Amino acid sequence: MKLSDFDFSSIDTKFDPIKIMSLLAYIGPFFLVGLIINFKKKTPSLWFHINQGFILFMVEIVMGVMYYLIGLIPFAGAILGYVFRLVAIAVVLVYVVIGIIHVVLSVLRPLPYFGDVKIFK
Repeated sequence: MKLSDFDFSSIDTKFDPIKIMSLLAYIGPFFLVGLIINFKKKTPSLWFHINQGFILFMVEIVMGVMYYLIGLIPFAGAILGYVFRLVAIAVVLVYVVIGIIHVVLSVLRPLPYFGDVKIFK
């Protein structure tokens, strides 16, 4: 997927609360905002982004637990934990940016590797 594959002329600049909630879905626990508000409306695109944001949040939690466990290793744990933490932060930031780009371009494309998991339908 290249940047030239996207049609940027289709970006809508009007205020859209569904898009705002979809953007929030990729920022940590803020997926709950869309989940609570979308419980009655059942907007399919928002459900998709809430699901993606929830999966990403679970990945962040797993990485945090792994960071803690790596830190328990005597001597090398501090160095390995620091390197793992930097890599984990970089990976999560890349996924957040990918998700936000998908929201802005109104594309319902799952995140790579774990985006096909469906929690909320």
